[in-house]
Amino acid sequence: MDIRLRNIIARYLVPRIVTALYYMVRFRCLVSPRANVQLSSAVRLSSGTTIKQYAIIITSGGRVVMGRHCALGQFSIISAKNKDVIIGDFVRIGPHVNVVAHNRRFDRRDIRIVDQGITEKGITIGNDVWIGAGATILDGVNVGDGAVIAAGAVVTKDVPAYSIVGGVPARNIGERVSV
Repeated sequence: MDIRLRNIIARYLVPRIVTALYYMVRFRCLVSPRANVQLSSAVRLSSGTTIKQYAIIITSGGRVVMGRHCALGQFSIISAKNKDVIIGDFVRIGPHVNVVAHNRRFDRRDIRIVDQGITEKGITIGNDVWIGAGATILDGVNVGDGAVIAAGAVVTKDVPAYSIVGGVPARNIGERVSV
């Protein structure tokens, strides 16, 4: 079967309750029947992970892997084309967060943007990360273990471990300390 046809069937024709039950049985995680998680071998959710209502996880070939005991908030989107989105263990992703592992090229003025194609590098998010509501993580970013991304931040560059970033574009605004 053609990959495009298979993606269309997996995204739009499989009832969400079937998808939620599949992920619950296969990976021992909780997917809301109101979430839109693509039924695909490229999507792997680990035990204890929760996908809240109206969240979306889609891929066109790249993997989306979420570690153990993660949470994806309401109306959040994880989107991968052909590169991977890898999320570690104990990651908390707030509502309305966008994690997008592809970007449109737009550098040439003599070619329409739609004809310039896309770039893909993938995204990696470490363990024990907190991503605040409304944040956006763009293609090519690596987020280190224990990092905090403030609400509304737009992350365009790598985030070091245990740092706190915020703003548009996101910049370092603090460090987590050990006591």
